[in-house]
Order: sequence, then structure tokens, then C-alpha cells
Amino acid sequence: MKMMVDTECHRLHLIALIRRERDVAYRRHHYLSSEWRTDLAWREHTGAEKTMPTSPSSAEEGPKTRRRLGSPLSVMTPPASPFSTRSSPSYIVGGGPEVVSETKCIRRRDRIVEWMYQVVDRLDLNREIVGISTFYLDQYLSKEHVHDDEVFQLTAMASLYLAIKLHSPRKVSIRAIASTGNGAITIWHIEAMELSIMRRLDWHLFPPTSVAFIENFYPLIVSPPQRDDYNVDDDVVVIEDRGSRSWRGAIEDSLEFSRFLAELSVCSYPCVVMCPSSIAIASILLSFEYFGVPVETRDKFLSSVEGLAMSIDADSPEVEACVGLLRRMYALAMPSDSSWEDERRHQQSSAHTR
Repeated sequence: MKMMVDTECHRLHLIALIRRERDVAYRRHHYLSSEWRTDLAWREHTGAEKTMPTSPSSAEEGPKTRRRLGSPLSVMTPPASPFSTRSSPSYIVGGGPEVVSETKCIRRRDRIVEWMYQVVDRLDLNREIVGISTFYLDQYLSKEHVHDDEVFQLTAMASLYLAIKLHSPRKVSIRAIASTGNGAITIWHIEAMELSIMRRLDWHLFPPTSVAFIENFYPLIVSPPQRDDYNVDDDVVVIEDRGSRSWRGAIEDSLEFSRFLAELSVCSYPCVVMCPSSIAIASILLSFEYFGVPVETRDKFLSSVEGLAMSIDADSPEVEACVGLLRRMYALAMPSDSSWEDERRHQQSSAHTR
């Protein structure tokens, strides 16, 4: 009975995550495309009203309550501040905004995400914090033109601090976050940027993450497979000629590996526009493949996904694209690990012999 109640709780939590994922406020954008960034830069330059997607609540606000902040420090620092987004010589001489190349922006984002993971590991925090803080960072950059490296670093630091404040049971002082920078960014800067982020995101600060989906998907898999070529005895499964393996142990290993793949996805800009649920499903399917989890378990997982009240298409092109992307990312991150290819060859060989 308790297991049934727990499973129902996870199912309801998944439905809530799906609803939030489909909310326009949590929609993700290809904000590093040249068209998107040029539009943002010129709207800032001309003072035009931004036309990026907004939530219904922000659309209902009157013109007096909506405030376009531009650079978060521009209202609190002198115009000569090194953090001003308009201090670039090319901006002034050229008469317009500087738009950095997409490749450079992606590399800059890659470096800052790696820095976030280093900080979170050093502070012994849950690594899901990085997924949440990068959501804040990406959403803010989709609404504000930031080309200055120091402002970009400031945005990342404030995003990380905000995510820790809201989502981590273990709190970290703002002074500790400021100390991770290069010394030019102060507590005062982080506080100003934090407020700007919350306002630009319209206070939508609880994004669904791929890790949250993963941790609620796995409890739906509650029993080992029953098949003639599997010996289920004391929760131990004999997988043909590959020796004994605990079914529950394989599931626990695949859960950890799924989390790892989800963390890799945070580092990849192409995953920004993909739904967290799609990344989660792709991570789970790849982890099943990696650890040789029985096909029956995989089918049960897909059946559980499709059985949700607000069903997700586990066979969608986006999930397929996620699988391919995560597979390539893992190969780049762990080039010495050949076990995945060994597992695939074993599965192909088993399929031919049946």
C-alpha cells in the first residue's frame, strides 16, 4: 500500500512538472542566435519596448508598473561604471550595439557553467542547483543584451546565489559567492543583479529541471522483470552469459548515470531549447542501454510515461535528438570509456542469436 501511495505522489509531481514546463513563462529560447541578439541589442539602443514572450501576469501590468531596467547597475552607478553595457568603444563609435559572435557566446557560456559546477562542488551543494541557476542565466540573457564579460560573470554569480537561496537547504553567504569572482564584483553588484534577474523573469523562479523529472520517473519502476532467461532470486538477476547482477543495483546505477547525463546537458547550449522532460527521458533510455537494464523494464518505463494524464511523447523527434546529443557529449567527456560500445555490441549480438 505504501509503495502505491509513494508511486502516486511521484506521478502527481510529474504532472505538476509537465504543467510548469508547458507554461509560457518557462519556455526556453535560442537566445544566442544572431537574429535574437541583434533584436535585443537594437531595442536596448533605441529604447523600444521588448517583444519577447511574457507571462500573462506581466502582460496585465500597466505601463506605470512595468520597468525596463537595461543594465541592472545603470540605475545605481555612474555612467562611467565599467559594468555599463554601453561602455564598449564599438558601441559609441559605431553608433549602435556590439553583437558578439554566437560561437564566442557559446564558449563563454560553457566556461561559466563549468565554473558553476566547480563552485557547487567546492561548497558541497546539490549539483541540480547549477541546472536551476543556468535557467535563470539563460532566461535573463534572452531578455537583456549583455555582451560585456564582467556583466556576464556578474549575471552568472547572481543567478547561482539566487538558486542557492531558493532551492538549497544548505545556505551560502553572498560574501562567499562574491569571493569566487575576480575581485571586481562586489556584494552590492550581486544584490543589484539579483533583483534585476527576479524582475526580468517576472518572479518565475521555480523551473522544472531534467533531474527533477528523472527522480520522479524512476520510482514508477518498482519491480524486476519476469522472464524465462532471467533468474530472479533474492533480487539477483542472471543476464545470460554476462554473470549475476542485482536488478535493483542496476536500476540504482542507471539512476546515477541518468543524473550525470542530465548534468552534461546543462553544459550544452543546444539543450537550452529542449524540454527538460525530453532530456530526462533520453538520459534514462541511454542509462538503461549503458547498464544493460532488461528490455521489459525499459518498456514499463515508456508505458508509465505515456500513461501520465498529460502524456509526454517518449518517441518524439526531440527525445531522439537528445539521445544523439547526449551520446556524443558523453563520448567527448569520457573518451576512454568503451563500455557503452561494448554493451551495444553485446545487445546486437544477442538480438541476432535469438
